Amino acid sequence: MKSHEIGKLTEFKKEVIYKMRIKLKMERIGNELTQEELASMLEMAQSYYSRIESGKINPSYSTTVKLQEIFPNINVIELLENKG
Repeated sequence: MKSHEIGKLTEFKKEVIYKMRIKLKMERIGNELTQEELASMLEMAQSYYSRIESGKINPSYSTTVKLQEIFPNINVIELLENKG
């Protein structure tokens, strides 16, 4: 893979992560949940969830599945859509 292709891939990944964390935060707030409440539903520490929502770490597959169960309005396709 050429360096300019790697750069484009990296930018795409950053954009997807940014969109994911914004949508997660909007859904959490829209459902009147605190980070602590949502973290409890996900069976994790609030500090760990905060790192997911802030984009510092990526959620595991099992966490992603749980998030989709809690927030059915969010799915992998929506995260990849070109909406702000």
